[in-house]
Amino acid sequence: MIIHFNTVLSAANYSVYIAKDYEATTSFSIYGNLLVNATEEYFTTFYDVSGIENNLAVAGGIDFIDPTKGDLRLMPGSIAGDYCAGLAFFPLTDIDGDMRLSETLNAGADE
Repeated sequence: MIIHFNTVLSAANYSVYIAKDYEATTSFSIYGNLLVNATEEYFTTFYDVSGIENNLAVAGGIDFIDPTKGDLRLMPGSIAGDYCAGLAFFPLTDIDGDMRLSETLNAGADE
């Protein structure tokens, strides 16, 4: 299972939940994600997942352009900016088609 560079804004429950029905899945790779959840329940699974790294999970305080209207692009100076800098494997473009660079790699879908 691969979950890379997503932005998840959730008011309740888990941002990422891997259920028991995934017994056949042998490996997990979960990194570069931005998980914002007011209940602070970011991630749960029933498996030992060593491939979880470089995810930014916070209860709030991410500077989005306008989350009430669904605009989850990052404002300059957001704590998600450069959060994943230095990772070797990442998508070359973000959700808007903007180029990503390893030296300035943001957490989440927006660069």
